[in-house]
Amino acid sequence: MSRDAHRDVARTPVRLMIGPTPLDGTLVLGTDGLFKYCPHTALLAITRSPNLDEIPQQLLKATALPNGRLQDDVGVIVCRR
Repeated sequence: MSRDAHRDVARTPVRLMIGPTPLDGTLVLGTDGLFKYCPHTALLAITRSPNLDEIPQQLLKATALPNGRLQDDVGVIVCRR
């Protein structure tokens, strides 16, 4: 495959269909910074909180260093059904 052809293939969008998949519980989407630096036990405990609005901020706190700074960028989306 030529170099130009390889570039064209790399730019071709791929459509991936998943679902519909019913959600029964809490779904957490996050960047690698969240899953790398938030202890898994804290992640599980925090996501079980009944107050959905508090979960993202609590996850950020659990990911932070003792001085409050983050080691990496952290993005969090939480939804529940």
